[in-house]
Amino acid sequence: MKDNLLDIENVTVKYKVKNGNLFFNRYNDFKAIDRVSFTLAPSETLGLVGESGCGKSSLARAIVKLVRLESGKVTWLGKDWTLSQKNEDSQFKENIQLVFQDPLASLNPRMTVSEIISEPLENYRRELTSLQKKELVKQAMETVGLSSSMINRYPHEFSGGQCQRIGIARAIILKPKLIICDEPVSALDVSIQAQVINLLKDLQRRFNIALLFISHDLSVVKHISDRVMVLYLGRVMEIASVNDLFSNPTHPYSKALLSAIPIPDPISERQRKRDNLVGDAPSPIFPPSGCVFRTRCRNSTNICSIKEPEEKKIKLGHRVACHHVSY
Repeated sequence: MKDNLLDIENVTVKYKVKNGNLFFNRYNDFKAIDRVSFTLAPSETLGLVGESGCGKSSLARAIVKLVRLESGKVTWLGKDWTLSQKNEDSQFKENIQLVFQDPLASLNPRMTVSEIISEPLENYRRELTSLQKKELVKQAMETVGLSSSMINRYPHEFSGGQCQRIGIARAIILKPKLIICDEPVSALDVSIQAQVINLLKDLQRRFNIALLFISHDLSVVKHISDRVMVLYLGRVMEIASVNDLFSNPTHPYSKALLSAIPIPDPISERQRKRDNLVGDAPSPIFPPSGCVFRTRCRNSTNICSIKEPEEKKIKLGHRVACHHVSY
């Protein structure tokens, strides 16, 4: 739709994985993402949750063309960018920036803060003078809560939280329309996590930026997101508004994830009834037939092993892929 910032339609991402044979170089197809569809509106935050290996980071990389799509379509502001040529990608890529999980590892240790933050300007704002670029770097640093007097320091001279602020400054310096945050606070202390989350929310309000927020921490996702999409083995299990998902989760996997969130009150925590998952996660290389979640689902029946569930529309903006969910 033209009103959407981003439209993802039936996106599939495959990797080749060596099958472990010592004598023959044979490979198996591994579907990291399997026919995922969603939309993202301007200034909206979509939380992306699921266990490790469910395809969250692969989806993010597919959106920005860091990995090749096996099938599907990525539409940006009404234009299909899936088959665009490299010389047409400039507008697309400068409007989508990333913030990574490890604050220090995502920064080049041999570059100063000024060089790191100005790197996007070197690629997309070559008409600017060195003085103009330096001024924009100082403004970006002040915006994310860093003193511009530290402009000539190196990453090792900063704490983890400050390094993540440097990464955020680099992401916002081009005033992008979308920032993909891949576990941006998982490596930080809890108090620093809150500061970074509040910073992202403030930047979103100030610059009308949309966020695709990937995280394992559902408490953080609840705090920052407008909608949440739940992935399991590369497939969408449920997508709903944050209020609908946290107050009334529909899919068994969503219920299990939410029941794992700890409650601060020790008495309530001991008395609560958890909806634990059954067994271990299956191999993503050889996923179960039918519903990929059926091997860990307490509600699984024969139809779950035979037929893959279609996404059902519960209400506007709320979709669930489960055979045992009624409209």
